[in-house]
Amino acid sequence: MQKQEWLTLREAADALGISEVSARRWVKSGKLAAAQPGRKYLIPASAVEEMLNPKALPDLDAADLEDWASEVDTLDELRPVHRALWLQWRELADYDRVVRGGERALADALEAEEKRTIIDRRMMELAPAPLATIAMHLDEPTWVIYHRDPTDDERATLIAEYPDAVEVEAERVALAY
Repeated sequence: MQKQEWLTLREAADALGISEVSARRWVKSGKLAAAQPGRKYLIPASAVEEMLNPKALPDLDAADLEDWASEVDTLDELRPVHRALWLQWRELADYDRVVRGGERALADALEAEEKRTIIDRRMMELAPAPLATIAMHLDEPTWVIYHRDPTDDERATLIAEYPDAVEVEAERVALAY
């Protein structure tokens, strides 16, 4: 039986290219597996390896990736792909690598950026749109800026919470500034 290799939170964060605070947040949310034998977290090296090289990363060109992404219905399916493409892009778009590698390295970096953008776009489509932003000004009434059409219950809740607020559609705010 093979012995499990463990990393400290700092080592895992460095390997993943994130801050120690983000790594701790990922552990607490369950996104990153960890054990806590005492006060400090220990991260299985296999969990970090899985995040860096997910099995879900499709080996597709940009056009096929767009087709694949359009068929994905949940953010949970896209997150590991997004993370892997982001790490791939970060590695390929390294300035020194591009300078040393010339046109081929630049083309690889641009392709990685295009793939990452495809997944970003699909994730934005699947993410729920916020109902409204509340804008408070010192000498003006509070604005409730709607980003999507609220249901009657949503509107009633906001109006009850901000009775003196002025309701504004997001398009009107863009024109006002």
